[in-house]
Amino acid sequence: MKAPLTLLLVEDLADLRVVLRRTLVAHGYQVLEAGDAEEALRLADGDGVSIDLLLTDWQLPRMNGRELARSLAARHPAVKVLLTSGQLDALAEGMDWLEGRGEYLAKPYDLDVMLAALRRLCRPS
Repeated sequence: MKAPLTLLLVEDLADLRVVLRRTLVAHGYQVLEAGDAEEALRLADGDGVSIDLLLTDWQLPRMNGRELARSLAARHPAVKVLLTSGQLDALAEGMDWLEGRGEYLAKPYDLDVMLAALRRLCRPS
């Protein structure tokens, strides 16, 4: 049996984070969750932690989602990234460095659309 993928969920809106976590767990992901980028990086630096996917909001306190994704990719080079935001222009400008290892979703988004994006990112290259 294949081990579940570990997804780091970073969302500062607690109610949305709860809904996303429940949805992701119900679809077989192992979820680590954080309310901001600093907490997310502390989780990522834990002993034995391997992160396959990052699902993060663009607008976070103290560090935006792109900065978080770059920092996380330095620690976990194979991580795939799904950035979300209500500001699509900011997202589109920030994706070139991912070189095909990431996608973005405009908020609000349908949970099925989010799950489909995560599945696309998980496909073997």
